[in-house]
Amino acid sequence: MSKKLVLTLSLLLLIAAAVVFATVNFLKTDSDVVAVVNGAKITADEVEEEYRSLPPELRIITPKSDALEFVIERKILVQQAKREGLSYADEELEEFYRNYPNLQNVGNGSSLDSLMRKLEDQLLINKLLDKHVPNSFVIKHDEAQRFYAASSFPGQNRSFDEVEGLILNMLTEQRLREARQQYINTLKRQAKVTIKRTPP
Repeated sequence: MSKKLVLTLSLLLLIAAAVVFATVNFLKTDSDVVAVVNGAKITADEVEEEYRSLPPELRIITPKSDALEFVIERKILVQQAKREGLSYADEELEEFYRNYPNLQNVGNGSSLDSLMRKLEDQLLINKLLDKHVPNSFVIKHDEAQRFYAASSFPGQNRSFDEVEGLILNMLTEQRLREARQQYINTLKRQAKVTIKRTPP
């Protein structure tokens, strides 16, 4: 095959993909849209898919409005990652896919394509959070001792020296979660989010 023919076929495939994407986005009627995030529509189907992907024991206690909030948050983070030009190599996605612990959720209402999109989104989100949130924190000795005193370790006859490393890890994880949530909340405050209706 000549280079010109390959180039022409590639261009035609790219145009066809763009037309399909534009058509699918256009077909999202206003009655299907439950929220708009910085101009991007979120449909009731997306929220329903997110909700169905939860394990059954979580679905019982999780309202669909929480699934909507999660989809909104993910959309905001992915949009920010793309604005910053963050990307990943195919090898990173393959590695992430191999290590993904919840592949059994494909049977809980998620298609493999949907799962792959979520993995791609999560990989971008991880890169964004790694870029903006520090992953090491200074934990003072007296803070660790206060944590120890308030914990169940003394009642288990475990000395501070014995569990100090565990306590430092727990406090570091707590600080990391708090710092990430603070960054996410900042992005959410800056985003233009319109909730059109609560999903059924």
